[in-house]
Amino acid sequence: MKYLRSCLVVASLLFSFGIIGERAAGVWAASLAGAAAAETASPSGELASLSPDDLLARAIENIRELDSYQCRLKLYVTKGDRVQKSEYTFSYRKPNLVRMHVETGKDEGSTVIRREDGRIRGRREGLLSIFAVTLHSNDQRLYDLWDRSFCDSDWLTLLSEMKERLRDAEDVRVEPAGSNGSLILLGIDGKGFVEQTWFDSRNLTLVQKEAWRDNGDYLKVVWSDISLNPQFEDDFFFF
Repeated sequence: MKYLRSCLVVASLLFSFGIIGERAAGVWAASLAGAAAAETASPSGELASLSPDDLLARAIENIRELDSYQCRLKLYVTKGDRVQKSEYTFSYRKPNLVRMHVETGKDEGSTVIRREDGRIRGRREGLLSIFAVTLHSNDQRLYDLWDRSFCDSDWLTLLSEMKERLRDAEDVRVEPAGSNGSLILLGIDGKGFVEQTWFDSRNLTLVQKEAWRDNGDYLKVVWSDISLNPQFEDDFFFF
């Protein structure tokens, strides 16, 4: 109601000074009131009422409907005294094509792909880009400090693994988060780990994840600059 009163006051002042006519003042006030109501509405309200299983099921369904996506992936992970800080451009296209370019951090400038035939290929940028090599799936250069391969870093794999971890969870919660409920938070407290994952309330794409192990190891992932269903060139996932 306070937003509506404010809108009416502004429209009344504009009308009294002759800046707009009576009809325009009414239309303008109604438009402002509608915009104010939309701004204060929480898009995560309905989602917060879902059970964790239903939330993940809906997120998985949304991701399965995508043909492709691309994003900036920022990773910070610790394991004992070791620390990994990296940023990637991560690209995915059905059925299971992956391309990841290392923007900063370990192996900066490298690009690795999983082709349609399942082969994993890697190369450096610049003059060395002509010397692509085939990598075995157990090559340690493909893994982060928590032993996750780039091949298993797509959203569908991550969400499916989270759904499995719900079975061993001791405490789970779903709640609104972010500015005006723009995010939805899923927290899982399990045996030996705690994790918090933030979703975009509009489409349930992943935005951020934090996880802690009992031994003190920590992981943080941020997904940004997200593009859904981008068009890739035919040879984008091939070299």
